[in-house]
Amino acid sequence: MPKPANSAVGNVHAVMRGMDGELYHAIGVLGARADSWSAFGDVTATSAGDPGAVRDVAAAVVNGELHVVVMTDPGGLMHTIRHAHGGWSPFRDVKTTNAGHLYGVWAVSMAAIGNELHLVVVTIDPFGLHHTIRYPDGGWSRFDNVRNAVASTPKLPTDVAVASAGRELHVLVTEPTNFGLWHAIRRADAAGTWTEFGDVQAASQNYPQREPLRVGCAVADGRLYVVALTDLSPIYTSRDPVDGSWEKARGLAAIVPVPGSFFDISATGSGERLHLAGPASDWRLWFAHRYKPISGTEPWRGFYAVQPYPGNFVGVSRVSLAVE
Repeated sequence: MPKPANSAVGNVHAVMRGMDGELYHAIGVLGARADSWSAFGDVTATSAGDPGAVRDVAAAVVNGELHVVVMTDPGGLMHTIRHAHGGWSPFRDVKTTNAGHLYGVWAVSMAAIGNELHLVVVTIDPFGLHHTIRYPDGGWSRFDNVRNAVASTPKLPTDVAVASAGRELHVLVTEPTNFGLWHAIRRADAAGTWTEFGDVQAASQNYPQREPLRVGCAVADGRLYVVALTDLSPIYTSRDPVDGSWEKARGLAAIVPVPGSFFDISATGSGERLHLAGPASDWRLWFAHRYKPISGTEPWRGFYAVQPYPGNFVGVSRVSLAVE
């Protein structure tokens, strides 16, 4: 019997910081039986231009266009768009817009809510968590210090990951104090009110007493999935959208084979699929995705090393995924 056709089930963008500090982009065409990836392209060689030495990266798709924000050395925030025709807009400094200036930028993450782009930034000089919105007309709201709205905002944030569910923004924050991993929601009301930050470690039980170093999150099949990197291994849990309860945390390696240690992790969702990617100890980008669980099973594809790299590519250190 002939094998079923490898019909496409969606595209995923991977935006990466190379070990050389440059910015790279690739597209994965996800098939029913196998995936295929474009070559890794140097974004600085396009009309986007050179934003400077990249330290961290965030990506999200709004209305079919890929938005990218990079944190540059020392602490800059630069934004560009990859349009549907494949061309890139020139990088623009977010700090020169109405969003305002932030000092000591350390980590970035963003998500689309409708036609808006929500950007959350960690700063370390002083420590803080800040939120802004890019509107459809290209304007930005002023950066809001989340602590002004939420007293329980972690005092020493080190990484952030965000994901949208409906018109709500889920925010995950790592904090070295007490091995902290915290979760809050920016509500969909007109005022953009926030819930208090909750302790994911306590709520998900069985969470190891290890410092979370990086975190990724995504919404798939209605649930919020969280993968946190510790100095031992990735930890995996999810949140029920109805009652807000967290499933018991597990090591990701108990669910799908992982290629050793990861240095970063990114997650994104598309319908019933959960996609994960991260640079491993070999500095290659490894990718996996999970279909909707059926009868209690968790069918995964991956992790597998994404190819091909350009001939002079020296490896990946940061990655952000976004689904078209």
